[in-house]
Amino acid sequence: MIESFRELTVREHYFNNFTLLFQSVPSVPIGLLIEPLIKIKTNDKPTFSLNTCDLVFLQVLSEHPKLNINAAVMIADLLAKAYLNQPIFGTCI
Repeated sequence: MIESFRELTVREHYFNNFTLLFQSVPSVPIGLLIEPLIKIKTNDKPTFSLNTCDLVFLQVLSEHPKLNINAAVMIADLLAKAYLNQPIFGTCI
């Protein structure tokens, strides 16, 4: 997953599959997925950007019943960075 994460179509496919998994099996822990996802997105500092599929997936993660406070803070921090770096997404974040 990590090697092909920068390709938008592959990433969108992963996100759609994870979304279906989280909706069909709500007992799946999501904390193991959030930390690497946030690290991948924030390590791209010169090219830090979120796409619409990233925002939709972050919304799915933030609405998950197994979301803990640490993961929620990481998601909020990523969205705050996106707000500062990408003003176009400011209205939807």
